[in-house]
Amino acid sequence: MSESQSIRSWFPILNWSKTPNFGQCHNYITYNEFLSNYFRCPDIKRLASNLYQALEDKQKASIRFVGAPGAGKTTFIYSLIKQASEENDSVLDEYVFYVFHADRADDEVNYRSLVQEELIRAWGKYYLSCGHDESFKHICDQDQGIKGKLVCLTQYFRDNKKEFDKTLVFIVDDVDLLDGEMAYNIALSVEKDLGIASVLKWITIRPRTLQKYSAAMKRFLDEKFPTIYNLPNTQLYDIIGHRIKSVAAGKPKNPFSRSLCDETLASIFSGNKRAALCALRGILEDIPPKAVPKTNSEEFIQNYIQTAAINFLLDKDHVPNLHDEYYRSVSWYPVPQDLVQFCQYSQDIDILRGALNDAALLRSRSSDYFSKLGRKFEIRHSDLDFSISRLVEDGVLSQKDKGHISLTLKGKVIAKYASGEHYYLRCKKSINPLDIDEKYWALVAARVDHKKIMATLLTWEDMHRRS
Repeated sequence: MSESQSIRSWFPILNWSKTPNFGQCHNYITYNEFLSNYFRCPDIKRLASNLYQALEDKQKASIRFVGAPGAGKTTFIYSLIKQASEENDSVLDEYVFYVFHADRADDEVNYRSLVQEELIRAWGKYYLSCGHDESFKHICDQDQGIKGKLVCLTQYFRDNKKEFDKTLVFIVDDVDLLDGEMAYNIALSVEKDLGIASVLKWITIRPRTLQKYSAAMKRFLDEKFPTIYNLPNTQLYDIIGHRIKSVAAGKPKNPFSRSLCDETLASIFSGNKRAALCALRGILEDIPPKAVPKTNSEEFIQNYIQTAAINFLLDKDHVPNLHDEYYRSVSWYPVPQDLVQFCQYSQDIDILRGALNDAALLRSRSSDYFSKLGRKFEIRHSDLDFSISRLVEDGVLSQKDKGHISLTLKGKVIAKYASGEHYYLRCKKSINPLDIDEKYWALVAARVDHKKIMATLLTWEDMHRRS
């Protein structure tokens, strides 16, 4: 990659001294580095304060941390661990935190023994912190299996509980990566093999994952993890803005607008901050600064990036190419393109079909080839059903019932982009000319006022109903 096409070429324009972090922040070694990359909104600070108070009060609560993908559940947990290890905090120093990533035990046959191995590691960290590392070594050196060692470690703790001056907090993370049955089996194994009231057990989970669980799993979580902490939805724009400030001593510019971060990418990636952060880096790597002078304002740069971002999103298939034949069963007419636009104004499939027919007539009149045919154009039911099915599969549309469809949040973003000439030209460029006839592109290029067509159609429908 040439300098003019690399992310580094943006540094003098944005007043950056290095690339900000576009990934996870809990992998940083020092607490100061961690804090410089961890944006804590007021709601996060309030949640942390409440949890800190609960720990100071020595409340023996098993906690369920609930938050959307990328909301920062894992990062929030690691912030406590890093604070406990580096800040000499008198409250947190009384706790030993161990994070178990549940996907490590994703094995239908051996999950129980894998969980037990993790529990032994947790006991090892706890014994060491409480000055019982020799006892831990002595037990683990004995010739017995994993289960036997775990039983001995648990019993030794029970017998000498007063000599352990700290509390173990065992945290189950990444259960969302497992199917419901495996998540239940692993959570149940942790409870059976670590069923000690004085050991705190926490779990992180997504709301949608929780909704999909069986009744048995839901009852288990309600019983064993009754205290719920909801992680707030921190905005992507605030996260990247905080990290950009850490890469320059002066006044760095943020090339990403709030609209791009919290509307476009949030919709495309369904709120997943990790995926959206990766996309932000990819966008900046993909877009060369060209003739953007250093004197340009942050607003100008943000508008430039916002417009050009569609190139990256299309090339990486984050946004679908509606002109691709994958979405069309009829080769000559842009059903998906017009359908997405019309869905902004109606959800009724019958009305949408009428609007598509009106648009087809207008497009055909602009083409010498089709206008000479002298026929009335009408979109077949099967062609429309085909496009609807593909767009539903890709998360652009949602189908409520046989007679109604609607744009998803992702679909609304695509409708906004797809109405522009830039989207059309980029889509055309990415498709092999041999795959689509030029007659198709002639129809696509014809100007169609979707809002006007739908307004006329809806007005007629209303008048027809009243008459």
